[in-house]
Amino acid sequence: MIDISTLTEDQRQRFISEAFSKRQNIVTVMLLTFFLGGIGAHKFYFGENKKGMLYLLLCWTFIPSIIAFFELPSVKKRVEEYNDRLAFEVFTRIKEMG
Repeated sequence: MIDISTLTEDQRQRFISEAFSKRQNIVTVMLLTFFLGGIGAHKFYFGENKKGMLYLLLCWTFIPSIIAFFELPSVKKRVEEYNDRLAFEVFTRIKEMG
């Protein structure tokens, strides 16, 4: 867990600006997964470009659509993990910069 109270006011503002501008939205990812999961849109949104390309190349088989359907329940957890990891990385970088 990060404690932004240890940051100066300037560092806190940078943290909030950077961390919140790059956060992923759960609703957006769920909609991408449900409607465009068969072509890998949610993978591209997460920055998993190789997996996204694989989904795109295999979309004609409908296998990626089936996989995306089963990925829906885990979307919320993945977004929360991504946002937590992002916040930690931003916090660490700002702390190191001083």
